[in-house]
Amino acid sequence: QMGDVLELSRCDFTFSHETSIAFAWLNAISGTLSIAGSSTILFIILKGGREKLSRVQNRLLLAMCIIDILNSLALALSYIPSPNTTECSLGSGNFSTCTTQGFFLQL
Repeated sequence: QMGDVLELSRCDFTFSHETSIAFAWLNAISGTLSIAGSSTILFIILKGGREKLSRVQNRLLLAMCIIDILNSLALALSYIPSPNTTECSLGSGNFSTCTTQGFFLQL
């Protein structure tokens, strides 16, 4: 069973609970700022119509922005999609949401 493997008897982490919360907020803030920046670039390119999309560099930038938005969304969600397997876990998801977040973080 996957849950049995992840079960821990006690909280034995390097960082305190408050530090983990601070890291989660930093991930959320940086992910949100990245989404805002990539969305702005995406809007500028798409607003230019066919003229802007006819250039290869703009199409590459468009693809990079889309991938960055997906990756930044996974980063911004931070611990939320991870499963709550112990009393130390900060997540509220399950193994499927954790796997999905891992996929988007690897993009």
